[in-house]
Amino acid sequence: MGDTAPPPSDRRIGERYLACFPASLERSDGEQRPSIIRDLSESGALLLVRTTKVAVGDEVRLQLYIADDASTFRPATALTMYADEIRLFRERAERLGLK
Repeated sequence: MGDTAPPPSDRRIGERYLACFPASLERSDGEQRPSIIRDLSESGALLLVRTTKVAVGDEVRLQLYIADDASTFRPATALTMYADEIRLFRERAERLGLK
């Protein structure tokens, strides 16, 4: 491996945490799509969603269900504001043996 820069998807500032929890993506046309967060950091999330109507650069709204209360979501406007909850999520996952 050389000293080349990683692809843009690998340039997150915060440490990534393995995740598998629900989220909801709302497209610009108002359609909501269920989704799964695969990994999470304070600067981004890798989202798995089944839709053909979202392209790179499209604005979407994302709701994350990262709190202890599974019915409570956090709008993902700036993940840095949820740093403590992301850390607690990571700690819960590590206690379960997920890394």
